[in-house]
Amino acid sequence: MTGPKRKAGAAEWRSGWPVVAASATGLATGFAGFSFFASLFFAPLSASFGWSRSALAIGQSLTILGAIAAPLTGAAIDRFGMRPVVRILVPVYAATLLALAALPASLTLYYVLMGILTFSGAGTTAVVFLREVARQFDSSRGLALAASRLGVSAGGLLVPSLLFLTISQFGWRAGYGLLALLALGICFPAAMAVDRGNGGAPSPVSVSPTTRSSRRPPFSRLMIFYLALALAMGPVAALLGQLQPVLVSKQVDSALTPFAISLFAAAVAVGAVIVGILADRFWAPLIAFCFCSAAACGMILLWKLDHVDRAWGAPLACALVGLSQGAELDLSGYLIARYFGIERFARIFGLSIFMIALTTSVSAYAFGRVFDSFGSYDAALIGSAVALVAAGLQFLMMGRYPVARAISPNAPQL
Repeated sequence: MTGPKRKAGAAEWRSGWPVVAASATGLATGFAGFSFFASLFFAPLSASFGWSRSALAIGQSLTILGAIAAPLTGAAIDRFGMRPVVRILVPVYAATLLALAALPASLTLYYVLMGILTFSGAGTTAVVFLREVARQFDSSRGLALAASRLGVSAGGLLVPSLLFLTISQFGWRAGYGLLALLALGICFPAAMAVDRGNGGAPSPVSVSPTTRSSRRPPFSRLMIFYLALALAMGPVAALLGQLQPVLVSKQVDSALTPFAISLFAAAVAVGAVIVGILADRFWAPLIAFCFCSAAACGMILLWKLDHVDRAWGAPLACALVGLSQGAELDLSGYLIARYFGIERFARIFGLSIFMIALTTSVSAYAFGRVFDSFGSYDAALIGSAVALVAAGLQFLMMGRYPVARAISPNAPQL
């Protein structure tokens, strides 16, 4: 980073750090971390109502609605601003959690409430928070986005423990009540602090030639971005969902498995920070290619785990894949801001989440199908490595950053 850019980055942090802190806080206490603690309700609900685990799993699978809600929420934010959307969705999200706390023995009602929870929860996710972060920062945008997304990791570490203690002491109904309290008492004020009442107007820090565009983003480049992100994230997310059985199939010692999984989670946070620092200094598609290649090496190492010492092979493979997941998640927001501008940031980010969810579902099914057919995950791991290399090459095809040019506020919008 050059001297002038370093000074510009420091100036951005002096004025914009409250937005980063509020975004991280909101992400830590909203729906973004739901996957970390959703399973804590399985056993209590099953014991209370006699519902089977498979029946409860159907309710959890309704989280796919969050992927559908993401682009709709993003489009609404780009059009109306963040504050009106948050004022509607966050109270609905909290009210749904309170309704779950008072849930009677009705499985149908449980499904309905889980669907509403997932849909309204989109108002507490990265689609809402990261747009303003990208707007506030330019020279130090990569690091700011990474720091904001660390809120998800922090929530994944802290909220499950607090929720476990609450459920253990007071029952599952109190657990849902706690989540509602976090949503209304912390996430909602954090969202209001992020918005800062600007109504969607660019702040003085963020008005730069790279954050505005008078033309729609090129369709071909947009499709390249979506395809690259889907190929990069789908196999990695699918592996995370089945990491324990994959390690077991490779005869990894049961005592080593929890450590390898924890290392995966830690690597996600480390990858986010590293890529945030690098993106502000180097061409982001090249960084994406390197991390995709590292993840491909991790998949291959898992495939060949029978031929190496599992004591170091399994943790190293998990770390390589985890680094990639953290990197690609943060690079997605950075790439959207640099290539497509801020005006359509939320809707493009929301649609990218939908694409990731779609490919994750397909990849997860493929992992299970491969094991059922062949008795091992080898073919799925090889296919994932190929997909990750293809994703890296797709990122390189995005080309140079758009040429920076000033735009008059009165310029016609095409």
